Amino acid sequence: MVDVLKERGDRVTDRTDAIIALTDITAGYAGRGGPVALADLSLVVPAGQRLGIIGPNGSGKSTLFRLILGLLPPLAGRVSVLGGKPTGRHRRRHQIGYVPQVRGATDFPITVGQMVMTGRVGRLGLLRWPGRRDRAAVAAALEQVGLLDQRDRRLGDLSGGQRQRAFLARALAQEAALLLLDEPMTGLDMPSQEAIFRVLDERHVAGGTVLVATHDLATIERFGFDRLLCLNGRLVADGPPSAILTEETLESTYGPVVRAVQRLLAAGAPEERYA
Repeated sequence: MVDVLKERGDRVTDRTDAIIALTDITAGYAGRGGPVALADLSLVVPAGQRLGIIGPNGSGKSTLFRLILGLLPPLAGRVSVLGGKPTGRHRRRHQIGYVPQVRGATDFPITVGQMVMTGRVGRLGLLRWPGRRDRAAVAAALEQVGLLDQRDRRLGDLSGGQRQRAFLARALAQEAALLLLDEPMTGLDMPSQEAIFRVLDERHVAGGTVLVATHDLATIERFGFDRLLCLNGRLVADGPPSAILTEETLESTYGPVVRAVQRLLAAGAPEERYA
């Protein structure tokens, strides 16, 4: 696969450059009668970093991703992604690969290869047919996640773990500089988790920036994050895992359930459901 970080004009030349910068952010749905999801958040993510985002359900993890993707404007503050606002004419969707939460069966009449090819739309535009390079990018992405032999199967016929890997392949086919994964390990068996961890390690080695949102601390323990962000409607803590995974910080993040969380950490990941 031709890596986007090696392409002239797309390359982030300095790994210390900020690929994401949020300043004094307040975000949520107050304008539509809903609650504020994040308040007073400032964050700088340099290129090439592996950032884990942890917190309980409803803590603002998905809201943060929506801000970065340009799907949710902040109520206050400023968002910069890849050097500009993530909305309007500056938006370069092909440089941001997003892997959403995958729940249940997907019964779309589309093959695995066709779904992964949708990751090339940002580079193709709407009026061009896929060419040799696009087909090669899709094949390389499917091979990375171990699904090349499944490219002609219907997406809905895959197991849960295979579907999650297929959505990761779509993000990889974009040749994106930035990957966002929202609860990528939920419901996956150990081989599927290991396959995803391996791909994320490869993206890191290639210079890509990876953000993983999760409430599963076993995922944090197993994946070598450079930095952890704790959210619970606000920024609770930000720093290296060794400084974050403490009883005090976890209690501030998860509240009264911290002892159960610590038991999960000690026990490791449970046996999962999906192949």
